[in-house]
Amino acid sequence: MNQQERIFLPSVILSGLYKDVLIAEKRTDTPADSSSPVQVKTIVITHGEKLKTTDRQYIFLQNILKACKIELAQTALLTDGDAVVTGGLTSLNLGYNSPVVLLFGLNPSVLSLPIHFPAFQVQTYQACKFMWAPALEEIEADKSLKVTLWQCLQKIFGL
Repeated sequence: MNQQERIFLPSVILSGLYKDVLIAEKRTDTPADSSSPVQVKTIVITHGEKLKTTDRQYIFLQNILKACKIELAQTALLTDGDAVVTGGLTSLNLGYNSPVVLLFGLNPSVLSLPIHFPAFQVQTYQACKFMWAPALEEIEADKSLKVTLWQCLQKIFGL
């Protein structure tokens, strides 16, 4: 058989052949094997480790989104270490379809955006609204940063 010939086996046969080694895994936040982007209302990208449900920053973010009338299930929570983020804006667009990207503790350069803008400024690029701000723990501790963030979110979500 030369390299041009390929044999396609139905998944039923393959799973029977490898029944002891194939494992069904839970889907992660990153749609690496998907051909169409996942539709979400908001993409939130944070710096560092993935937020855990018990973290204060996670609860703070959940309250922010709730105030914006957005459920956490409608949000892609990513970190700057996720492959879809390190791939830049093109990779992010291939993985997710969202009208809003919020960056916390990260500068927009992490997505290789060709534009630069200050923190708390709503910037539209390629039919998507971008906003970056200090880290969630920093905002949570400073009332003036909370007010500024809320004003930006009102602009973004039309509240």
